[in-house]
Order: sequence, then C-alpha cells, then structure tokens
Amino acid sequence: MFQILKNVPVPVSTRGPGRDALYPFVHMGPGDSFIVPVADGVESIKVADRVRGAAATWRKRNLSALSFSVRAFKNEEGKNVIGVWATKSKPKVAAAA
Repeated sequence: MFQILKNVPVPVSTRGPGRDALYPFVHMGPGDSFIVPVADGVESIKVADRVRGAAATWRKRNLSALSFSVRAFKNEEGKNVIGVWATKSKPKVAAAA
C-alpha cells in the first residue's frame, strides 16, 4: 500500500533542457517553407519520410493548426532536396449519416 503525502515540493529536475529541434516547425506560419538537403548516396524518399514523420509528431504534440506538405525534388543545381511547406489545416468534414 502507498502512503499519500501532502504538500511535498517537486524536486528540481537534474535533466537538461533537452536537445534543440532539428527542424524549424515552431517558427513557421502558413506559407513558410524550408529545404532539407539530401546527402549523396541517400534515398530521397527515406529523408522525406523522416521529415514527414517529424512534422506529424510536432503537429500532434503541439496541437498545431498547421499542416505540412513535404516534397522531394531537385534544386537549381540538380541536387536532391526535400521541401517542407506549412499550410493552414483544412477543417474536417463530418461524414454524412
């Protein structure tokens, strides 16, 4: 059985503040975008999937009204890159009964 303790202060955390975000989702608004370079020898689809997952996780954890579109393409120099665009979320439509 556990004893209930009253008015015991929470100890100060000994853990650090955590790591810095890899992608700048928190600083984005609708219409903003950023580019993620793809290293030579790495499949663009794998990088796009990683970025897409990070965007979905960030959106869910922050209850954000933003949606993110992720696209793989070649930049002006012919290098593979991943583009990420912030858009407004579309309201969900209720299914007809």
